[in-house]
Amino acid sequence: MVALYSAAALSCAAMMIVPAALWAEGVPQLPETTPLAAVLYLGLLPTALAQVLLVQIARSAGPSFLSTVNYQVPVWSVLFGATLLNETLPPQLFAALALILGGLLLSRTPRRRAPAHS
Repeated sequence: MVALYSAAALSCAAMMIVPAALWAEGVPQLPETTPLAAVLYLGLLPTALAQVLLVQIARSAGPSFLSTVNYQVPVWSVLFGATLLNETLPPQLFAALALILGGLLLSRTPRRRAPAHS
């Protein structure tokens, strides 16, 4: 049922924005075959596969696990940028990374339950 509401919301949004975009920009030219094929490939194969995997992970590991995994994205982005692209890291970044990692650690630490009083 949620998928139906999502599809309806996207359809309504498209019906509102397409006329405004056509009025403001005009009808766009069709791209050449190679870029169009690349966009279709990227939209259909890897993106669709990633979405299927995302749904499977959410079903098996739970939404709380998935939300904590999403918080790791900036950490990995910074690490890859620094190692692969030789980006410089400002000092404020380390404070931000410490906050992110601290939040992840806090969210994944099991809660201790108070002993039941009889």
